[in-house]
Amino acid sequence: MIRAATGVGIPMPDQEVWSALAATRVEIRPDCPLGPQTTIRLGGVATALARPRNLDELVRVLKAANELGIEVRFLGAGSNLVVVTDRVPSLVIHTKRLDWIVREDGGVRCGGGANLVSTIRRTVKWGLAGLEGLAGIPATVGGAVAMNAGGKYAEIAEFVRSVTLLSLDGTARDVPGDALGFRYRGADLGGAIVAEVRLALAEGVPYRLRKRFRSILAEKAASQPLSEWTAGCVFKNPGCESAGRLIDRAGLKGSSVGGAAVSQVHANFIVNTGQGKAQDFVALAGKVQATVASRFGVELEPEVVIWS
Repeated sequence: MIRAATGVGIPMPDQEVWSALAATRVEIRPDCPLGPQTTIRLGGVATALARPRNLDELVRVLKAANELGIEVRFLGAGSNLVVVTDRVPSLVIHTKRLDWIVREDGGVRCGGGANLVSTIRRTVKWGLAGLEGLAGIPATVGGAVAMNAGGKYAEIAEFVRSVTLLSLDGTARDVPGDALGFRYRGADLGGAIVAEVRLALAEGVPYRLRKRFRSILAEKAASQPLSEWTAGCVFKNPGCESAGRLIDRAGLKGSSVGGAAVSQVHANFIVNTGQGKAQDFVALAGKVQATVASRFGVELEPEVVIWS
């Protein structure tokens, strides 16, 4: 069943810890609300949220946290995440400002915090083909690599030439794409953060790429609740049938718990109707899992990440 994780965090109330973090000269906000940083708009606060502007700042804050023995969690676009706890007693590192893209021979190099949709638009403009198949996926490029984001037209694994990973002690290493162990909605990063990504892209005709990008985006807008508050697909597709189809066949479209409801547009999305709580999401997802298991004997595996 889907449930909140039980990982142990390290509260950081004392002045010594805050002084050490301040010495990194990285912007760090205390008691930062996390709900507005996620696409489903749910969750409590981070005890501390760091917003590094470049790789040097990212390395500094990782090293400081490692020396202090503080648990670190990474936040990108917040599009595949539900924060259940009222307080995340960890240092949350928000990668959103690591947002750059540079054209290189045979592709592009971008920061792990680069917005995926913006990156696609840029590559389409440059006449670089491939990423338009990922249209409509709300993610950072680093987050997309970590979960091997994709759909029926493409997965990002197809284009990853190499990545720069930063371990929790701030050590950097370059890893080729074919050594990342890409699989359906996952990759083997060993707990490291994706700091930089190099993507191999073919030459294309900009107007044709733009047409394909818009077509895929329109298709998704018609079949997914893109304008509503969701965390994306809740469950991975089992081998037998899509998760959305199983949930629909189980008669669960429109089912709700509190302010969380199974989308009427696509059954593998749970919508925050505006008054939802994270606990509503967890309860409804558990109800969906139990019903599908009872009806079809299929155990749905969560795709969303739960923080507690």
